[in-house]
Amino acid sequence: MKPTAYKAPAPLKQGDKICLVAPAGALAETAVIDRAVRLLQSRGFRTQVAPQAYRQWGSLAGSDHERLQAMQAALDDPECRMIWALRGGYGSIRIIDRLDWTGFRNNPKWIAGFSDITVFHVWLHRLGYQSVHSWMPVNLDEDQPERVRKHLFDLLSGKPVPVDFPHDSMNLRPQETQGILTGGNLATLVSMCETGFDFRGKILFLEDVGEHLYAVDRLLHSLEHAGGLNDLAGLLVGRFTDIRHDDPPFPLTVKQIIGELAVTKDYPVFFGFPAGHIPENEPMILGAEYGISRHKGGWRFQKA
Repeated sequence: MKPTAYKAPAPLKQGDKICLVAPAGALAETAVIDRAVRLLQSRGFRTQVAPQAYRQWGSLAGSDHERLQAMQAALDDPECRMIWALRGGYGSIRIIDRLDWTGFRNNPKWIAGFSDITVFHVWLHRLGYQSVHSWMPVNLDEDQPERVRKHLFDLLSGKPVPVDFPHDSMNLRPQETQGILTGGNLATLVSMCETGFDFRGKILFLEDVGEHLYAVDRLLHSLEHAGGLNDLAGLLVGRFTDIRHDDPPFPLTVKQIIGELAVTKDYPVFFGFPAGHIPENEPMILGAEYGISRHKGGWRFQKA
């Protein structure tokens, strides 16, 4: 049975309030917050920064209680139209199961971010709501293309944002496909396996950073054992960056690991999608219907 698209919060418009929260890792510099506020206000949005975002408890942005309270306040705020995670890192899984989603259900809002914020994407997927896999304020620097910044706000305002990417010779069964988009950071997805997810009939997106090749292999096999690679509409592979190599080296590349696991499947596998821990981290709406179609010798990824 074809999955039903998830509920979408209202598109953003000028004057809407965006809450900046750090539910996971601590910020190395608070100037990140100032840059985000300036960017949002220049685009006509109101902003509110959680005081917790300035705090640090070891590698985390404040204690679990502080991060929980900051996230809960944003979820409960009826004026907040989007919660934008200032950064990822680690820590979301420590608070996710203690949040009360009643206020969110009464006033749905976008939750945006990637990497460790995949914890929230998985949780929202279970609740039946869309969310935004996107770059975060910590990624605001001179290396980020202006078009990627524009794409995020176009996407949130309801405008079409097609993303073109080239054909890769390692693609498997490349053909046009369509389905609800799901996924995110591979390591974080696997850590959420016990919460339950069902990717069947959906386009699964995967990316990761800083893992050893053998760890990528272990994570992908764990996902396969959990049934996460079965009966997909397609597998969309983003960037696996800063991969660590051992001596002697693991014998397979990331593409070869995925190819081994997917060779017996019947869905298309696409490599090289421009999203992940890269400056060109293209935003996407998880839980929305997307299509992948042929375009100028490559492929076009766009909301259906």
